[in-house]
Formats: sequence, structure tokens, C-alpha cells
Amino acid sequence: MKTDLIRRICPTLSVTTFFAILAVVCALSQPPIVSDGRSIRGTWDLEVQWRTCDGNEPQLLPTPAMISFAGGGVVTELDSSIWCDTGHCTNLGVWRHVAGRRYTAAYKRSRLDSSNGNYLGFVIVASSILHRPDDTLSITDNMSFYDPDGVLGSTRCRTSTGIRFTGEN
Repeated sequence: MKTDLIRRICPTLSVTTFFAILAVVCALSQPPIVSDGRSIRGTWDLEVQWRTCDGNEPQLLPTPAMISFAGGGVVTELDSSIWCDTGHCTNLGVWRHVAGRRYTAAYKRSRLDSSNGNYLGFVIVASSILHRPDDTLSITDNMSFYDPDGVLGSTRCRTSTGIRFTGEN
């Protein structure tokens, strides 16, 4: 009696398993999913404006950057500002949802002397992020520059606006 039951269940399990595997393979072969606008997950093109921290006055010309927010709270930014040691900086960190359309992020990068490779310290960026209803981002960053011993040397501020990178824009 048990054998008959097992024979009836096993073909069902293998058919079910087959369709589950097929669904995963099909999903992985599809083009990237464009966000429905309810989350910041994805990659964004940014226009970064450096500002004075005390008066919020623009400094320098805006520069481009890209930022990606991955599931599980991982953030990666590729910055191309004058505060980078080379032509760009890569920042790694974490992000989280606060409430509604508000998020926070914190990320870090090492600073190196581009002429000799010496370690100059690190930068920590604290971000406040607003995901607007039109699926754009508004970001305010406070950046802290530390020396190799971890002593705060200076701070910088910037704001960014972002549009979702879809691969077609």
C-alpha cells in the first residue's frame, strides 16, 4: 500500500520539480526587469553637485556618478569627482529603508596617493535618500575624510539627483 502511494507521489514530485526548474531557467534568461517604482533597488545615473556644508551653496560644476542598490542592503557607487584619487572612486556600503519613500545609506572607500600608492586614509559617506513618486532619487550626502590613523580631517557635502539606469538610457 505504501509502495502504491510512493509511486503516485514521485511522478508528481518530479513533474513539479521539472516545472520549478524550468520557471527559474526562463526567469534568468529574460531581459532585466524594470522597476515598478516602489523601491530604490537597481542602478541609477546621478548628477552630483558639491555644496558648502554650512550654507548649501553650489561648488564646482556638477559631475556624473552611478550608484547601485542591491537586495539585501548592499550599495556600490562609482564616483568621478575631483575628490577621487584617480579618475573615479568606488565606494562600497550598506543601505536600508527608513519609512515610506525614505532610505539611508553609508559607504566607504580608501584613499590612495595616485603618484606612489601610499594609503592616505578613508572616506565615509552618510546618505539620506528620497525616492520620488516619478521614480527619481534625491540624495544628500555628508562625507567625512579620515587620515590613516582614523582621525577626522575634513568634511564635504553634496546633493545628487538620479534617474534609473535601464540599459536603454
